[in-house]
Amino acid sequence: MKSIYMIACVVAVALLIGCDQQPVDEAADTVYTNGRIYTVNQAQLWAEAVAIKDGKFIAVGSSVDINAMAGNGTKLIDLNGRFVMPGLHDIHLHIQNAYTADALKGELLFIPSGITSVDELEKVLRRYVDANPDAELLFAENLPYTLFPDNHPKKEFLDAIVEDRPFYILSETQHEGLMNSKALEAEGITADTPDPELGEIMKDPETGEPTGFLKEEATKPVWSHYPIPAPEEVEQGLKATLVYGNSVGLTSVMQVHAKPDVANGVKGLDDKGELTMRFEASNDPVGEAAIESSFDVDLDFGSEGGGTQHGRWHAFCTCSKSHGWVGNTPPFGRISSFVASTPQLRVAQQLPLAAEASAGVE
Repeated sequence: MKSIYMIACVVAVALLIGCDQQPVDEAADTVYTNGRIYTVNQAQLWAEAVAIKDGKFIAVGSSVDINAMAGNGTKLIDLNGRFVMPGLHDIHLHIQNAYTADALKGELLFIPSGITSVDELEKVLRRYVDANPDAELLFAENLPYTLFPDNHPKKEFLDAIVEDRPFYILSETQHEGLMNSKALEAEGITADTPDPELGEIMKDPETGEPTGFLKEEATKPVWSHYPIPAPEEVEQGLKATLVYGNSVGLTSVMQVHAKPDVANGVKGLDDKGELTMRFEASNDPVGEAAIESSFDVDLDFGSEGGGTQHGRWHAFCTCSKSHGWVGNTPPFGRISSFVASTPQLRVAQQLPLAAEASAGVE
């Protein structure tokens, strides 16, 4: 009889312990507790803890309530009072600007921001030209074209700096380009060249000759000469930039003018499980056909909720099941150094904070 009693007690204790654990298929994958979590939800601005399953927030509330959602396989993270907020989404990013000039070691000039006069700009361009005497063509970007009368720089400005080699410059907006006379000659752009659809070749109102300044789709000849770093340099640059972005709270970005090297680099990091942000991207301005034919990565332009049209741009994505890329759904950040995705926070189960805990999270 005594042995039967002991067995019954052991079973009872086991059942009691089991009541504190969620079933495996219902338990959270990760639980964060003891934090000061700002939810951006007006109904519950602050919380102590969150539970995450399959990459989504399934509950937000007090540490006591959220701990109850843990199972044997749940990863438990004690925030020790640290502040947590939704990840930030950068809606307009040219990520390659952070590393391309350094990676190309002088092959491309990134004109420094803060130049306040045409004379100062000329000095910067002359130093670049003089430092690259053997370059067959010259390329720069970030031209502050608003320094010029009527926001209209002309080929004569560049001709005075270099006249024996083509010189191509993208503006600070990347929607305009400037070419010297040698570059116009190389591209076959003359007074008789018609404007492309959605673009304009600026011409002298008296002579009809091209001034060297191009707008929108007319910048394709400039973009076609944009120097591209080697794949290993792109990967190194992306990694360093992602580390910085994460450090200031970025968890998702919209990459604008995504050239194949950027797409290949991001996809490569995603394949290795090293991508720490989500990416949505618009097509490169050199044209959809050129970009699609030059991609050697598995980009999907239309299936499984993937590519979507935005005017003349494609928003492209890989439609793999990995969490690195998104398609035509909003690009939510994933859990990284910050708890990400405000919309998902808002649909999470709202568990009330215990009265004694609320004072600690304001």
